[in-house]
Amino acid sequence: MKTVPKLAVASAITALGVAAAAASGAIPSGSDGAIHACYQKPGLLTNPGAVRVIDKEAGQNCRSNETALQWNQAGPKGDQGPTGAFGPPGPKGEPGAVGQTGPAGPSDGFESRRGRIGLIGDARNHEIVARSLPPGSYVFTVKADLRDSDYDARVFCRLKLNGTVLDFGYKELERNAAADQLTLIGTGSLGSSGTADLDCGTSQLGVDVESATLIAIKVGALHS
Repeated sequence: MKTVPKLAVASAITALGVAAAAASGAIPSGSDGAIHACYQKPGLLTNPGAVRVIDKEAGQNCRSNETALQWNQAGPKGDQGPTGAFGPPGPKGEPGAVGQTGPAGPSDGFESRRGRIGLIGDARNHEIVARSLPPGSYVFTVKADLRDSDYDARVFCRLKLNGTVLDFGYKELERNAAADQLTLIGTGSLGSSGTADLDCGTSQLGVDVESATLIAIKVGALHS
């Protein structure tokens, strides 16, 4: 039958009690986490096999008739536990600070105006107002006030960019009636310098364009 040395048995039993006491703070442990103790060797002294805990960091040491022992207060690292459940969502955070104002976009405005001009009445369109423009993308608005003093007439007008028609429309005018306004709008782009213009025509005499205004706003890009 195999026997276990008394020192091993005593050390094991004592270690369990000392470690539990050290965990509660009743037994001093070193900065390395170890608990130090002394085991009294069998001999002439009374109480052989007794174990006492010492404070190594305070300068305490075992006597010549004692065997030094030590235990680690912390046990071996255990296995990683299962992932816990997700916690509830936290409260909504405060709004962030207002960002800095961005730089101004590439916007420029161009305008051209024309006063009163009479239409020839040859059923052909004639330029009323025009504006030269640098390369870029544009949004156009043109307005013309039309008036007929002699006959009822139909006036047809077009908004063009480098000859390409962007918008068109017409007005039915009554003789000696108040001026009637025609508005055309459109968008277009120029790869190089070009011209936007409004032209109008009629087959009747006595038709006047009282005033006309062409406005072109240059934008960064056009999106359909």
